[in-house]
Amino acid sequence: ILLYTYDYYRLNPRSSADINTSASTCDLTDITPPVFSGGTSGINVSNPQTGNLLNISWNSAADTENSNSIKYTLYRDVNSSFTPSISTLLNTGIITISYQDNTTTDGITYYYIVQTYNCAGCQTNNTDSANGTSTNPAIAPTLNSATAGIGQVTLSWSSVTGSDHYEIYYSTISGGPYTYIDNATDTNFIHNNLTNGITYYYVVRNYDTAKYPALSPNSNQCSAMPTEDIISNEIVFYPNPSNGEVHIEGIPQDSTIAIYTIKGELVKKIENDEIVDSQYIWDGKNSSRKKVNSGIYLIVLGQKLYKIAIIR
Repeated sequence: ILLYTYDYYRLNPRSSADINTSASTCDLTDITPPVFSGGTSGINVSNPQTGNLLNISWNSAADTENSNSIKYTLYRDVNSSFTPSISTLLNTGIITISYQDNTTTDGITYYYIVQTYNCAGCQTNNTDSANGTSTNPAIAPTLNSATAGIGQVTLSWSSVTGSDHYEIYYSTISGGPYTYIDNATDTNFIHNNLTNGITYYYVVRNYDTAKYPALSPNSNQCSAMPTEDIISNEIVFYPNPSNGEVHIEGIPQDSTIAIYTIKGELVKKIENDEIVDSQYIWDGKNSSRKKVNSGIYLIVLGQKLYKIAIIR
């Protein structure tokens, strides 16, 4: 009779797979449920931000009479004041103190309650809960450079797979707050009509409708100061004008060179490791190895700006 009563209780509300039919391993006279460490379940929900997934963990429980038969039942609902029941049962027969819920929908908040029970059918009736919202946020791009020109700054950043567009922000204070400028589908942007001599700080955000949230966190920050049209005698450019090849001498150590059209379009960027003995020879070609057209070109070296002319 005891076994029949025990089996019937264990079938309701949990499943038949959860039944321990061995009376020799279970003290069926036990009338007290297991006790959570610390007196409460200590349930916690964390979001790994990988999409449609929440991690739930809780305190372990102890039972004097049936120490080897402790299991856990997890309930879930979208209502914060829900009561554990068959309709809110997520899983039972759990023997660990953690659970991965991979049946969530991103953007929806779920509430969880965990209860513990033993083989004698004694279950806690605690209602302490925790909640979480699964997300799969858009990935922030890496802002690679901010290059100053006359009254403008040219930005360049890394592409992000799946991006719909990028949003560009600036501030005159390091760390923001940032002001929205514009969006772009390319990975570069020219911020015009700036005041020379003022430092501008930039971040870029990725927008991807396949993600949640669709707008990424800020990228890293880059800054630049637009410069006046100052010609320096320290660095030599020759021939100038040129029909193609331009020699640049006297380049400061650890410098990079950026060449722009008069409209502020980036033609080519020369990294420090391409400069040998403070010299560099520009072959009059852009980054795609195509000859540039005749015209005036701006060369940014550190915080100084230079002009050269190409005449084909």
